[in-house]
Amino acid sequence: MGNRLYFLIGLALVIGGYAAGHYFGLNAKYWFGYAGVLAFYAWCKNEFSGSPWRKRKVSSPPPLPERPEPDLPPLTEAAKEGYRELVRRCLPLREQHWLFPYIDALKDHTNDPEYSTLNVLMNHLNDQECEWLLGIDRDAPLEDLEWRLNLALRDNYQLSVAFPQASDFPPGSTVSSDGVLDAFDKPLREHGLQMGFMRTELEEYVIMLHRVADRDKVDKAVQQTGHGYYELT
Repeated sequence: MGNRLYFLIGLALVIGGYAAGHYFGLNAKYWFGYAGVLAFYAWCKNEFSGSPWRKRKVSSPPPLPERPEPDLPPLTEAAKEGYRELVRRCLPLREQHWLFPYIDALKDHTNDPEYSTLNVLMNHLNDQECEWLLGIDRDAPLEDLEWRLNLALRDNYQLSVAFPQASDFPPGSTVSSDGVLDAFDKPLREHGLQMGFMRTELEEYVIMLHRVADRDKVDKAVQQTGHGYYELT
């Protein structure tokens, strides 16, 4: 269930249980059990709604240190349009409104020895807690992959998907272990979504969630940004 349904059911439990207790004049045992039910329901929010009370911290590369903005040329219009098209295909309207102006102001870091344009964009997304270009270390535990995918599904598609559990794989398996990414991609495709990957020089996967029907458009847009695209087959 989604967050809205979760809170509606919770409200019904509070009102219904309180009214029943007073109407029937129930004793202390009822009120103790009633409090326990409410506590259990609140404790299991993640299981019921797919969204915890607080976001879990996941392992990710440290943020890039601040430095004076170098004198760089603006990003080419073709590359900007590639990023804009990816935003249209991967994110809801509420995210597009603030991301388009940021993309329009991006610099071309091709000749920058320390940063790439993609680095700068991904760090900004992390700062804004926008789950679009998911940078996931190849040696990260499976729980990190599941958590990031669930956040992206919740924030961008209002969807919950049942992914494999770490116990379904050999002990010590990581995101790059054989069959892991395919196993996580399969349930996404059952909902008309898939993982798309950007080819980069980063020591991590850069994953986007997009509709299967948008595969060719996403591929073309990634090419416009100067990166390659690949998917799991």
